[in-house]
Amino acid sequence: MTAPLSRACDIADENETGRHPVLTLFTYEDLHKEIRTAGERSTSPAIRQSWDRLGDVVSQLASGEEAGFDVVSGRRWFLVRVSIQGYRGIGNAEPLVLNFQSTPGITVLHGPNGAGKSSIGDGINTCLHGKPGGADKQQNRTAGKKPLWEPVYCERDADMARVEVTLVCGEERLHLEWCQDRNGQTTQRTAVWERGEKRREFEPGSVWTSALAGHQPVFAYSVWERRIQLSKDLQVYLENMLALGGCFTALAVEVERQSTAFTDAEQVWRGSCRDAMAVLERVDQARRRGDDSDLVPVRIPDVADDPEVWLKEECLTEAGGAIPEVTVEHQIRITKSAAELLAATAELEDAVGGSLHQRLAAPLKSLREVSKKLDDPGDICPVCDTCEVDWLARLSTTTEQITSLARHRQRAEAAAKDLRDVTERDLDEVVAVMRDAADVSTAAAALEHCASLTQAFLGAIEAEGVGSHPAVLNAAAALARWMINGECRELLQRAVERSNHDRQWRCARREGVEDFIKFWREQGPAVREAPAWKETSKRVGELRDRLKKDRKAALHTKADERVQGLLADVGLSICDLEVKRTTANIELVDLSGNTLSLGMLSAGQRNAVLLAPLLATADGGPFGFLVLDDPVHAFDELRVDRLAHAVEQLATDRRIIVLTHDERLKEHLLARRRVPVDAWTVERNIHTGKVAVRAKETMWRCILCDARDALGLAGKVPGGKLSATTLIRGMCRQALDNALREFVIRNAVRSSRDIASDLACLDQASTTRDRLDVAARLYTPMPGNDHPVLSAKQQCSRYLDGWNAAAHGNTPRQEAGRQEIDAVEAACRILAGDTA
Repeated sequence: MTAPLSRACDIADENETGRHPVLTLFTYEDLHKEIRTAGERSTSPAIRQSWDRLGDVVSQLASGEEAGFDVVSGRRWFLVRVSIQGYRGIGNAEPLVLNFQSTPGITVLHGPNGAGKSSIGDGINTCLHGKPGGADKQQNRTAGKKPLWEPVYCERDADMARVEVTLVCGEERLHLEWCQDRNGQTTQRTAVWERGEKRREFEPGSVWTSALAGHQPVFAYSVWERRIQLSKDLQVYLENMLALGGCFTALAVEVERQSTAFTDAEQVWRGSCRDAMAVLERVDQARRRGDDSDLVPVRIPDVADDPEVWLKEECLTEAGGAIPEVTVEHQIRITKSAAELLAATAELEDAVGGSLHQRLAAPLKSLREVSKKLDDPGDICPVCDTCEVDWLARLSTTTEQITSLARHRQRAEAAAKDLRDVTERDLDEVVAVMRDAADVSTAAAALEHCASLTQAFLGAIEAEGVGSHPAVLNAAAALARWMINGECRELLQRAVERSNHDRQWRCARREGVEDFIKFWREQGPAVREAPAWKETSKRVGELRDRLKKDRKAALHTKADERVQGLLADVGLSICDLEVKRTTANIELVDLSGNTLSLGMLSAGQRNAVLLAPLLATADGGPFGFLVLDDPVHAFDELRVDRLAHAVEQLATDRRIIVLTHDERLKEHLLARRRVPVDAWTVERNIHTGKVAVRAKETMWRCILCDARDALGLAGKVPGGKLSATTLIRGMCRQALDNALREFVIRNAVRSSRDIASDLACLDQASTTRDRLDVAARLYTPMPGNDHPVLSAKQQCSRYLDGWNAAAHGNTPRQEAGRQEIDAVEAACRILAGDTA
């Protein structure tokens, strides 16, 4: 585990003593410790709160499903099976299947250029990442910018490229599958985790992706040499190795998600606030009088404000929408119009005296005009046919009186018109104000009387016109009498009070901000959280920089160790390893302290420098395997030997799969005896294009080959006391034990057993006979097949005691013969499933 921030000084101590820190991925527990330490060191309460908030997010992720299904933490995955069909140069009709041992050691896949080795390595990388080219594949480019050597992932004659990879960790299995059609579209990507009867399909998330980036399980020098042409390319390469882990990625993604959500809410709030303030400005412009009675402008709210407090402080708590303003002038106009109507109608009635003269006014005037034109109207009244009264004089008097009534009628008609105007304008506004009142029920009777009288008055006008018609004047008088009584006065007073100018102004303001207030109430908590999440996002950046600083120091130390191991003869070492946001640089120095740029290196030295960071990160991470494709590009003999030594060191706790055409590297690796090494040959049929992989050198075969050579030499081993017989029988036992170990591993994989547990049981047995018995009990037989362990034991049973005695240095009774070597070879073939 990378040292925590609080242990920065410990890293230096470890370096000085030669105990270099391991570059592993941070867990949630590690992140929580780092965050807690940073928070305790902070002197600002606000910053300390943001660290605490970040710690809360880590706790939530650690206890929930937000980070996805974690198949990385606390695991070491070994590669046990690869199936490839139609991928790049592998056009086999049937899938090419490779089975690897899930134990530490080295597997060499050797073959000439074009045999399909790189297709195997790249296929594994593609399946692990779920996309061609892995994590660092460049975007496809067109025209003249398209790379000449861009791989074609679907084989020429195949309709589909398919790669399957199986990983094991104890009793757990991880099955990955990837498919692509001829158009370059990924058609399938699945990941299935299994343990016994449990099975779960999941989507590999940030934890898995970060593990692949920080601890690349596949390295192809030719790929990186093609990609790393610019400082930015080197930055990408090194940045991946500085990956803090999927847990940190999940933390950053979650904080970014929440911060974005709260920031978006804040932006929407600010936009809504601007719109509301614009509405308030328009309301103020419409109602402002320009005197001291104007309302003060509304203060623009702050994100941190509480909406209810803001409403109260800015006098925006008036309920209801804006209504017409009823003033004292309304009351005066209504009362005055009603009084004028009543006075005009009263004068008219007094002047007329009787309604008959008023109704006969027109005929009487006409009779008077006609009588004036007569030469002799006579003394007899044309109405009563008597001569008792001077009818002509009386007619003249009556018509003069009727003429004087015109002004009274005109006054009454004008009063009726004014009352109509007041009713349709002022009285309607009073009614509108009171009908919208919260306590409208208390004015219901008055409003009902008003509506009835108004309807009668306006109806009479509609029927008879606005004039002195008795129906119109009678309806007008009834309405006018109501207007000046107590019920109407009370209604007017309440309307005036309710439609106060300032109150209506505030109501109009409140109506203008209603949508804003509704949004603020709903999103207020999120809006108020936005500034805090912005601070929390800053803490994520600070945490990333601080963690990467320590991780970069560790990478520098370990990469320098690897560079010195590969280039010690020329005295090169890494002076500085710089990784910025867009650029990166590896600064080298020679024995004289002279600085060397990458452009001054030979091809082999450049390969060693690029390979060094990968080897530096290989001892951490969740992968118990490492695939190296063509790692000795441009290496001389010395460099090949040094790389073989580095691979052997790595293979003590993981399986290293080396893909190479270089015969020297294969020989150097096979010569190693500290770890198990087996060699496979990769071949391509030049006629059919079929790629085949077959075992060429296994450990037990190499041992038996040495045994045969020893038998041929006979005599004593130079420099030792053991006879050739003792040596040969020790080799026979060692070969059988090696084949038996491989058999137990294969059986565990096939039967979904825990490989480590089965090997532990095997190692507890002290003699080869006992080990055979343990392997026989662990074996899960296939129906109809012979028991391979029992068959192998039968082949060499009579030699087992002699081999065991030789292994303990006992003097042999008789010399070893070829039959013993043949017997153990037959037993090993049975255990290996090789009947050839």
